[in-house]
Amino acid sequence: EKSKPRGNNFESLEADSGPRTVSVGRYREGNRNVSRQLRPVVSEEREGDGVREETEAREETFLPEGMTWLEFLNHSATRAGVVGAWSYCWVFFTMLSEYPSFASSRLNMSVETAGASAIAGYVTLWFTTSITGYLSDVIINTGWISRLGVRRLTYAGGMVPSSILLGATGYVTNPVAAITLITLAIGIAGIAFSGVWAHVLDVSGDHPSLLYATANVAATVPGFLSPVLVGVYLEKFGEADGWRMTFWTACGVGILGSIVFSLWANSTKLGSELGTESDSASETPGMLRLAADGEVVEIVGGHLKDLSEDGTASELSDNLREQQ
Repeated sequence: EKSKPRGNNFESLEADSGPRTVSVGRYREGNRNVSRQLRPVVSEEREGDGVREETEAREETFLPEGMTWLEFLNHSATRAGVVGAWSYCWVFFTMLSEYPSFASSRLNMSVETAGASAIAGYVTLWFTTSITGYLSDVIINTGWISRLGVRRLTYAGGMVPSSILLGATGYVTNPVAAITLITLAIGIAGIAFSGVWAHVLDVSGDHPSLLYATANVAATVPGFLSPVLVGVYLEKFGEADGWRMTFWTACGVGILGSIVFSLWANSTKLGSELGTESDSASETPGMLRLAADGEVVEIVGGHLKDLSEDGTASELSDNLREQQ
């Protein structure tokens, strides 16, 4: 049966008189996430022929146990996520906010035409993001390249070409050529989604919301900083050189960000060095199909080795049978 919330507890075991399915969940011990065999600690209720036992679920801390805010901000997972998100969004927000102005002032296009032409870039972005995400999973699952290698390759593969195309746009005055370059730059940048944002979730451990929110906060900074810098460039260097400086700044940020992200990104999960985070295998609850005598006859899901302290099916069956 699916675990159901009940206050600070969750229902962890329901059995009937015949073959039964047992839901093996996790509970928290102190501030640590622990995967082990079920232990009834609160109450037992009878409903018809079924028996329900509850295990205690305690609230998790905001930061990994034993980690300070300074250590969190200096963690490789945080640094890689912040730099990757910040550089990506500098390129993205520069095009999002400044393309209509560039097209109207530099390419002599109407704002309506510029807005309509920008649609092609975001349609391409949707396509590359979706396809790259799917292909990344295929490559990781087949073992051709490691998960970390895929994150580094997709981020660099999206950011470097996109940045170069933006740098070249500053020297183009033909509307068709400029729209083509910008469309490709926006679309190819979608490949980087499978790098930085997926990596943030890969290494966040038991604190994905904290790490993702931190990277997302950094990603919003270019949204207001880039337009201000564009205004400074145009006022100081004029129309032609000002736009070239704008695109070269985006180019430099994108390439430098891809280099730094590749150097800082690694497989160390947030809090793992403190011994407070579970491996990915132990984070998955499991479902075991038990025969009437309590022996395990089918593994429906999860990782059996993580569902008992010693990791053996027979001992897990004995533990569950003793509890019943």
